Amino acid sequence: MLQGAAVVLAIVIGVVVAFIMPSYAGSVDTMSSDGTSTHVDMTQTLTEVNGLWVALIALVPALIALVPMVVPRRARTATASAAAVLLTLMAVVGGFTIGGFFLPTVMLGWAALIAWVRLRRSGFGVTWRIVGGVLAALPVLGFLLPVFRGMPGRYADPAEGSDFQISAWGWPFLAAVLVLAVLIAIGYRAAGWVLAALGLVMLAWALVSGELFALLVIWLGGLWLTIGLAHAVTASRRV
Repeated sequence: MLQGAAVVLAIVIGVVVAFIMPSYAGSVDTMSSDGTSTHVDMTQTLTEVNGLWVALIALVPALIALVPMVVPRRARTATASAAAVLLTLMAVVGGFTIGGFFLPTVMLGWAALIAWVRLRRSGFGVTWRIVGGVLAALPVLGFLLPVFRGMPGRYADPAEGSDFQISAWGWPFLAAVLVLAVLIAIGYRAAGWVLAALGLVMLAWALVSGELFALLVIWLGGLWLTIGLAHAVTASRRV
C-alpha cells in the first residue's frame, strides 16, 4: 500500500507541477490607439513555457516508484531500494526546483522499503512506534520552542507593533498533532489514519495555493502522510 501511495502521489504532484502550478510570472504593457496604457500581470505553467516534454520529466518519479510493484516478489527488496535511492537523488539534485516537490514521494518510497523488509522479519515493535511518534511531534515542538522562549519577538518590528503570534485555530491544530503523535507511540492504528489524512490535506492545499512557503508545507504534509500511513498499515492494534 505504501508503494502504491508513492506512485499515486508522484503522479498527482507531477501533473500539478507541470500543468497547474504557476511557475513563471511576468507582465505585459499595452498601449491602445487613444493612448491608454494597460498593465496585465500573467503567470504560466512549466508546460506553457517549455512544452509537453516537461510533463514527461515530471512523471519520471512515478515510473521509478512503480517498478517495485511490477517485478517478482523475490526482486522486490532490490528494486525498492534502487527506486528509493534514485528518487532521493532526484529530489536532492532538483533541490528547490521541480525535484523538491517530490520529497513526499521519496519519504513514502523509503517507508515502503522499510515496511516490506521489517514485515517479512520481526515486524515493528514499540521502538519503531516511539520513533514514529517522535518524528511526527518534532515539527510541532520545533515550532513551539521558540514561541515559549520568546525568540520570535526579537525579530518583530517595534515601530509597527508586529509580533509573532499563533492564530486561534493554530493552538488546537498543534495540540491535535501532539496527541496523534502520542497515540501513534502507544500503538493506536486510528491515529495513523488521522495523521495521514491531515498530511494529505496539507499537501493538497500547498499544491494549489501557490503560497510563498508552499514547498515547506508540502514537505511537512508529506512527513505526516508517510508516518501516519506507515503506522496505519503496520500497527498490530486495530483501534
